[in-house]
Order: sequence, then C-alpha cells, then structure tokens
Amino acid sequence: MVEINIDNFENYLSEDEKILPDFYGGEVYSFKGKIISMQCGKGDSMKIRLTDFPKKCRDLVCYPSEGRTTKDFDDFYGKEVAVKALVERKSFYQKPKLHLQEIDLFQSNLV
Repeated sequence: MVEINIDNFENYLSEDEKILPDFYGGEVYSFKGKIISMQCGKGDSMKIRLTDFPKKCRDLVCYPSEGRTTKDFDDFYGKEVAVKALVERKSFYQKPKLHLQEIDLFQSNLV
C-alpha cells in the first residue's frame, strides 16, 4: 500500500500541475493586482488578485511586513496596486504566499 502525504505528494503529480513555477521561494518579485479581501484575527492577511495571471493561481494570500497590519492598507482595498513581495513556498504544487515589501496604487503609463 502506498501512502501519499505532504512529504511525498509531489512525486505523484506531473510538471504541468505546478502552480506559478517561475516564482521561487525566497525571491522578491513585482506584481500588479487588486486587494480583494482582508482578514484580521490570528494573523493579519490579505488576498490579492494578480491581474496578469491564470485564473487558477491568481488569488494569493499576502502578509503585511513586520510591524504593520492590514489596517495600514485600508486605502488600497479594491484598488489596482503595484506590489513588491517576497515569495514563500513549500511546494511548487501549492500556491505561494506573499510577504509585502512595498505597495502603491498602480498608475498606468499614459502614451
């Protein structure tokens, strides 16, 4: 009998089932998106919908930087934002978590 668990499940999945395989844990990336929910409680977190990502992996959990809470980001709720975040991930087959480094309102370039 084979037992599939958190330690070995990657061995049973194909390469094309990876979620955002170009984003490595411990690296900082810039994204464009919209904050679609905020949660306070055991740990402050936000859900951000990344604009140019496939539907199945565009909603990611994002955490405020040290010393900040989701209340500090109330003005960004529901608005297009530019985010710079550190990626945390345990597996390429699970959605990564983002740790905010910078956030600003997104301003498109006028041509």
